Amino acid sequence: MSNNITVRVGKFDESLGHGFDKSVDVVKLGFPEGILENPVARGIIKIGLRNILTDLHAGITKKAKGDENAVELATEAVDEKLADMYKGIYASMGTRTSNPVEQEARELARKDAKKVLLGSYKRVSEFPKGKWVDVTDQLLAKNAAHYNAEAAKRVAKANEQLAGLNMEGISL
Repeated sequence: MSNNITVRVGKFDESLGHGFDKSVDVVKLGFPEGILENPVARGIIKIGLRNILTDLHAGITKKAKGDENAVELATEAVDEKLADMYKGIYASMGTRTSNPVEQEARELARKDAKKVLLGSYKRVSEFPKGKWVDVTDQLLAKNAAHYNAEAAKRVAKANEQLAGLNMEGISL
């Protein structure tokens, strides 16, 4: 049996403008040789890959992009993600951090970005894809000192509250 699995990415739908099959080498993803011989493992891997790759390009539609080449754009996004996954990089996109002050600063900027965007749009669901993240990033870059100072205060306060917790008798 081959180490490749074919995954249906998206669905064929004229309004979406995309949906295609993608062959994925699961050994390059770190799975052992022959894993696809097990029907349960094959199903889990196929569904997992389908969900990851379909979610990745969900916003690439004719309507959202205004582009008749949605299949090409979606294929390019999927190929980039697979290239990263083959290198062992799963979370290749995003702005997550494990630093609590940075997390809180980002959340504060995100709330402010929402307020800014609601000045132009009636509902959050009307925000163009990526716009909320873009405005958040702009606010963070422009007002980093403000957000970081406020975030540091909030994190310090939360740490003080946690330090006072009595964990006696609580098992994890």
